[in-house]
Amino acid sequence: MEPPTLVTMTGMSTPPHRRGRGPGFAFAFLGAVLFAVALIALVWQNQAPVPLEWLWVETEVPLFVIVLATALIAILLDELVGLVWRARRRRRLSEKEELKKLRAEKEAAVNDPVVEDRSSED
Repeated sequence: MEPPTLVTMTGMSTPPHRRGRGPGFAFAFLGAVLFAVALIALVWQNQAPVPLEWLWVETEVPLFVIVLATALIAILLDELVGLVWRARRRRRLSEKEELKKLRAEKEAAVNDPVVEDRSSED
């Protein structure tokens, strides 16, 4: 099967150009590899146990566990706050759109020259 072609104004056909969206797979893969290397270095260099006292818990854990747990909790809290913020924003925008629609309907009804008078039918 032949790839589709575009015909220009001069009559010459050219193959369609594909445009990428974003940096592409290679950069994403490179970023993931760099992140994994940084994570391995974090774990490797922070294996010494440190005391942890939280509420009634007293224990010793490797420092990388505390760092990774803190990062995970921060990410989860960020996503939770973002979820609430986006839901409130969507609700406000839909209320604005509904209000705009009702105002347009009211304006159309006020400016409509054809108004039926039902009082004369009785």
